[in-house]
Amino acid sequence: MAACSMEEPVCLIESDSKGSLRVVPSALETLQQIEQKVVVVSVVGMYRTGKSYLMNRLAGANKGFPLGSTIQSKTKGIWMWCVPHPRKTDHTLVLLDTEGLGDVEKGDTKNDNWIFAMAILLSSTLVYNASGTIDNKSMENLQYVTELTKNIKIKSKEEKDDDLTIVRYLPSFVWAVRDFTLDLEIDGKPCTADEYLENSIKEKEGGNPQYNEPRACLRKFFQPRNCFVFESPAKAKILKRMEEVTDKELEPEFVEEANKFTEHIYTESDTKFVGDGIKVTGRLLAQLAETYVEAIRSGKVPCLENAVVALAEVENTRAVEQARVLYVQRMESVLFPTNTWEELVLRHDSSVLRYDSSVLRYDSSVLRYDSSVLRHDSSVLRHDSSVLRRDSSVLRRDSSVLRRDSSVLRRDSSVLRHDSSVLRHDSSVLRHDSSVLRHDSSVLRHDSSVLRHDSSVLRHDSSVLRHDSSVLRYDSSVLRHDSSVLRHDSSIALQGEYDQKCEKHINESRKACEQIIQRVFEPLENKVGDGLYSVHGGHKTFCQDLQAMTETYRRAEGKGIMAEDVLKTYLDKKESVGKAILAADKSLTGLKEQMKALEEEHRPWWSRDSSDSDDVYWMYEDTTTFN
Repeated sequence: MAACSMEEPVCLIESDSKGSLRVVPSALETLQQIEQKVVVVSVVGMYRTGKSYLMNRLAGANKGFPLGSTIQSKTKGIWMWCVPHPRKTDHTLVLLDTEGLGDVEKGDTKNDNWIFAMAILLSSTLVYNASGTIDNKSMENLQYVTELTKNIKIKSKEEKDDDLTIVRYLPSFVWAVRDFTLDLEIDGKPCTADEYLENSIKEKEGGNPQYNEPRACLRKFFQPRNCFVFESPAKAKILKRMEEVTDKELEPEFVEEANKFTEHIYTESDTKFVGDGIKVTGRLLAQLAETYVEAIRSGKVPCLENAVVALAEVENTRAVEQARVLYVQRMESVLFPTNTWEELVLRHDSSVLRYDSSVLRYDSSVLRYDSSVLRHDSSVLRHDSSVLRRDSSVLRRDSSVLRRDSSVLRRDSSVLRHDSSVLRHDSSVLRHDSSVLRHDSSVLRHDSSVLRHDSSVLRHDSSVLRHDSSVLRYDSSVLRHDSSVLRHDSSIALQGEYDQKCEKHINESRKACEQIIQRVFEPLENKVGDGLYSVHGGHKTFCQDLQAMTETYRRAEGKGIMAEDVLKTYLDKKESVGKAILAADKSLTGLKEQMKALEEEHRPWWSRDSSDSDDVYWMYEDTTTFN
């Protein structure tokens, strides 16, 4: 199906008491049926902080993800709810509610790390739900961010992932502050929730690593970042039955902020993508979940590059299979047997043309993707070029300043020599000029330092420019490689199908010809069985009948390409029958001639007439009768 609307959430990834993760097959099947692109929103946070309520609200329902009113966590593993996207009609909104972090019943943080990592890997937007304020305690609860690079790997090679590469693959970030009771102010001035977040995650100069590290990681890895502050939704009695209450029973400020939150998610959360812009469908999301969980279960770190390669292999295999099915459907309309090979080849070529069109559409989609990558790299290239030109301009300007300062230095040196010779008695002037000289020298050293710095920046930008160019060439080579692999696999698949059709064509033609031969030559077979050809002159009659029936067979329609081969096989079998009939015919003819010679000896001389032996024989018989 193109889209999906589930009545209730299902468990996508199970988490047992030992912290082992497992993908639920039935949930995978649901995802695999979604051909639309998906927007994936995950919520993480400490247990019993109201994460599930936000997910239900995004789904447009009060009930769905379980809302617990006790001290025990209700959600285990990662639960999924797929609903039509309220704003993007060609997308499906996939909501992932994760197991609460820091659950005391687990007693193992490793499970929390993998749950957090899976939420990031599968999401296009990550919602971090926390109570109270954004303070040091809430930042400490977000310790999983500091271990992000340990639990997620971008490149399959052993080289270290750079920060810019990591940011491209991570989701956008939303901090939902629950039960917020403070005024939104910074230094006594009103501020927005986003400004409150940015101010709270600033690093302290000279601060300890425990304070600065989670803040630095949050700023470095998650872009963009947004914040929403929710007051308490209602009194305690109402909170215990949140699945039943309506917005009218909740605090107006809470409802207003909740509506802002949902609208932000609907409009700002992007389509989930992997690699350099591959947009993910439900089917591909299922493959990603399975790949990541399998890596975790095998003791490896989930790798985005490996996941993209696995997706490409699955998509190529699927494209080849779809093309093969299309080819088979087209060839099914052929009525076997055809009269000539040309008819089969013509239909084969027509089906291959339709198949090539489907492959062309696939290649076009790949080309569009690579074109977007190309445009992105080109924009980066243009940006780097502009930076390079700007740095070159700065370099030229600094060089001009350097030359000017050198000229001033030479002039001042000349003035100094002149003043030294003319005004040696005026030491105060000399000291002044010396001070000017020292100042100009320091300016000259400063400008030289700036010049060296700009030169290093220029070399760095040049290396970046060369890197982007190599990336561009690499993407183009990958495109050509993937297309050639797809065409190779497709040709192999089609050749197998074509060979089967050719074999079927031959078999159906042979079967039809044998049926026609059985029908046409049935009278001949009956005469042979009844011995009607075992008479004097029977061989001649046999040959005449065989010739007539052969002509009748050749005029019959629907024989196909094996008509003459099957006929030759039949006639070859009848050759021995014809020889037997001929031998019998000769034997009967010799016997008749002997009888005639014996009769001729016993006839009276007057009745013998060689010119009319039959009449004489008749006369002899008649005369004998009368005697």
